[in-house]
Amino acid sequence: MHRDKGLILISSPVQIVGYGHIGSQLSVLAEAMGMSVIYYDVVPIMPLGSARQVDHLDDLLAQADFLTLHVPELAETKNMIGGAEISKMKDGAYLINNARGKVVDIPALIDGLKSGKLAGAAVDVFPAEPAANGPNFGDSLNDWSSELRSCPNLILTPHIGGSTEEAQSMIGAEVGGALIRYLNYGSTIGSVNFPEVSLRPILHDGTVRLCHVHLNQPGVLKVVNNVLGEHNVEKQFSDSKVRRRRRASWSSEQKLTCSPIIGRHCLPAGRHYWRRRGRDQGDLRGYLFCE
Repeated sequence: MHRDKGLILISSPVQIVGYGHIGSQLSVLAEAMGMSVIYYDVVPIMPLGSARQVDHLDDLLAQADFLTLHVPELAETKNMIGGAEISKMKDGAYLINNARGKVVDIPALIDGLKSGKLAGAAVDVFPAEPAANGPNFGDSLNDWSSELRSCPNLILTPHIGGSTEEAQSMIGAEVGGALIRYLNYGSTIGSVNFPEVSLRPILHDGTVRLCHVHLNQPGVLKVVNNVLGEHNVEKQFSDSKVRRRRRASWSSEQKLTCSPIIGRHCLPAGRHYWRRRGRDQGDLRGYLFCE
């Protein structure tokens, strides 16, 4: 990125979208450099240091000097920064995307850079990325690639945000730990293609934890609970995710004593926490834990 003059970061504000592990760490580093931090997240999160949370994304965009994105790729985050959002940012703002490629509408980003609305941008991730090194980042991969590369006020990097020896080592340890927690406890926190369940360690001898993975079709839970009904089951957790287009989610937790019918499924009595999104149709993966 070429500028006749540089910028002093001390006392400059940085706006963070997504205050999870990475966003909050960036917050600490930015404050260490003397920057002020404002952030937006979909849930209220306790700030680190002197950072301040805003309630709405538009509130953050209106103050955007250095807007940096750190959100997962979800249906809700696809193209979350498009032409309408860029138009709400300050003139001469900078946009940084180290999150996921589909979070930013790239043609809208190109328009913002060429019009001068954005003073510059840095992009490390893209909607479609080459499978290997080489001259593969062309219009056959993304039809806007040539136009994006022609922007002079832009830094492009090949998805190397986590490509350090230390980061790769920590990723390996994290993946290994996640597998151990799944095998030992059944926890699946962090999974992107399986229902997320956080379960406590098994502390008592003689306790058995059962995981039953199945297509979530009417009658499956009834059969499972008919088998479990004769045993002393302390707690049950169930969840499901759509494998194709539809989205749905159910969860329940209860102290098991008997088995009344709820809806189409046979669930034990006790405390029920039941939530549902989408339709109970389609090809779903069910996930049932009992202990």
